[in-house]
Amino acid sequence: MIIKDIKGVENWKNLDSGAIVTCNHFNVNDNYAVWRVIKPYMGKKKLWKVIREGNYTNSPKPFGTILRNCNTLPLSSNTETMKKFMSAVSELLERGEKILIYPEQAMWWNYRKPRPYKKGAFRIAVTNNV
Repeated sequence: MIIKDIKGVENWKNLDSGAIVTCNHFNVNDNYAVWRVIKPYMGKKKLWKVIREGNYTNSPKPFGTILRNCNTLPLSSNTETMKKFMSAVSELLERGEKILIYPEQAMWWNYRKPRPYKKGAFRIAVTNNV
């Protein structure tokens, strides 16, 4: 894995505050690459990853077990579950945790061009003042 470029780390004025981290999602190893880049700036905080509900509930062992137990937040189509999701996100950001969101919504395997971003990650950041 080669990490070619890093953009936006200079925007973390307060490294103890929560942060929404974004990345175009084109490979299953994206989580690891992002974590390696921001690890020096995280202190003892964790990197939480937002994942699609189907990946959270339907992935077979051992991959499914890993997804459910490695600081993941399932993005649901259920309104009540999304209210709990938003509450959990706010609490994590208030504690100073970092949350990785792929704002283009889905992975395109080995796709090399940036996809258009959805508004959700940016709305969460603004709502939580991070």
